[in-house]
Amino acid sequence: MRRTAVALAVVLLACGGRPEVVEPAVEVMDAGDRPEPEPVAYEEGRATVEEVVRALIQGLQQQDRDLVMSLFPPAGVVKEAFVCPGGNILEEAMGEAVEDIDDGMAEMAEGNVWMEFVEIVPRLGKTETYMVGQEVEDGCTAGMEITVREVMVTVNVTEGGTTEQDTDEIVTILIDGKWYLVGPD
Repeated sequence: MRRTAVALAVVLLACGGRPEVVEPAVEVMDAGDRPEPEPVAYEEGRATVEEVVRALIQGLQQQDRDLVMSLFPPAGVVKEAFVCPGGNILEEAMGEAVEDIDDGMAEMAEGNVWMEFVEIVPRLGKTETYMVGQEVEDGCTAGMEITVREVMVTVNVTEGGTTEQDTDEIVTILIDGKWYLVGPD
């Protein structure tokens, strides 16, 4: 199975890690037999990190770039959340992730890849909350209270009748009570 098939296109392409081959939890289905995912609204932010991850997987499976892009914080929110001399670190991190969206989706479609969410596990010690005015990184300070959480995402990826399990890290951010996608760790 191609490594790119395992990439959660936007965020997991850059994460590395080696997938482990696992027995499928259910019989492997042909593309025509797969259940249709439930629709996800193009809302701004999500209530939980898991909602962000599930919407990401659904957007990638449906080749829905608008849904995937809706998981990132809007430009106005980014500018309020981080006060930076020069470039904004959050904009830069998201820009790197966005560059891989179209390529990742195309590779998934080409390889007839199916992903199934397994679990999400917050990494111990990798949740940080910043108060207004507190330095975040590279001279940038928090313009509002924000929480950055790195999580481990485990998915089963099926391609060509073979299912592999992959666990990679992604970064999410809580801004003004809503969770957003930032990109790979």
